[in-house]
Amino acid sequence: MPTNPRPRASSKLPPLSALTVRGFKAVRDSGAVPLRPFNVLIGRNGSGKSTLIEALQWIDTALRSTVPGAFDRFRGLPHLLHVGAEGRVKGMEIELRWGEAARATTYRVEVRHPGRVDLSLGEWLETTSKTGAQRQINAPAAPDLLALARDRSAATAPAREFWANAVFLRLSPAQLGGGATPFRGSLEPILDEEGRQLARLLKSLSPAQVARLVERVVELVPGMRGLVVNDPGEGMELHYSLIEELPREAGKRARRHEVPAWMLSEGTRRIVAILALLECSPAPSLLCIEEIENGLDPWVVQRIVQHLRAASSQGVQVIVTTHSPWLLDDVPLDDILYVERAGGETQYKRFADMDAVRAFSPYVPPGTRYVQGLS
Repeated sequence: MPTNPRPRASSKLPPLSALTVRGFKAVRDSGAVPLRPFNVLIGRNGSGKSTLIEALQWIDTALRSTVPGAFDRFRGLPHLLHVGAEGRVKGMEIELRWGEAARATTYRVEVRHPGRVDLSLGEWLETTSKTGAQRQINAPAAPDLLALARDRSAATAPAREFWANAVFLRLSPAQLGGGATPFRGSLEPILDEEGRQLARLLKSLSPAQVARLVERVVELVPGMRGLVVNDPGEGMELHYSLIEELPREAGKRARRHEVPAWMLSEGTRRIVAILALLECSPAPSLLCIEEIENGLDPWVVQRIVQHLRAASSQGVQVIVTTHSPWLLDDVPLDDILYVERAGGETQYKRFADMDAVRAFSPYVPPGTRYVQGLS
């Protein structure tokens, strides 16, 4: 049985402690949204759960490509800006904080749109623990680059490493079953958003990592006994298969055969993708997963959440969105953020601090409090 510990995230920065979003999509001003190593966002459809993740992903995309490229996924900057900005200079701001408030490192991106795309950046600041003094590390970047991508100094290396290993998932069943390119580009994430490059990720795992992955997949997908990635010729696509053990016939040995990815169930592909990310080295610094319960039965969701919480204790910061009250029952109250759209404003609240949640007996599980207390 594999006994090696799960890989730790490589980021030299602590987990994000707060995120502030202003003028971005449905969010006029989020205030400082507190973040923990493990975070679950829940709320009604259209409340703004995904917007928080999309703000982070906008920075990630801008760093991996260009600022205009980051706007392209939203069909241009005008569609990205909060409609409440009319009547004044339109703009958006995303502010990140890592670590405890007294020793936090802050990064702020501001984008203004007075009839054309303009980008100005808040300074990358380091705060010393003794004096509280701050020093500017980089100057504002050109409109098509973010300063972190341009500044190669040792001071910004931890942040560049953090973003290099960030992963954002909106897994697509079709893409998860397709072929992958053999080599990963220098600016590509560990795994792409839809999971197209899953076979390439699997190919990069060591034998010990594959053994641990198979052990966890077998627990959730009975009958599976192994994993194999084809070894194609130069320039050909990579594909993976799971090895299934067929029922033993009388007097014969059990037979095994390969089940190609495209024949696996949607849920099985998602299981392999998420668990593979938790085995790879370096592990993700930040792992954001939209609607994590999609395609998974309740028992699998429970185990996946347990694996993600274990990874968060090893330095992988996790943010997931969900519509499942069942999932909340396996999550501490302090790890839940409630997202609400009220009076045209998107608000992010700590679930544990809400009066409607605290009114219940401490023995009532979080899912019941959500359904009954916030209906």
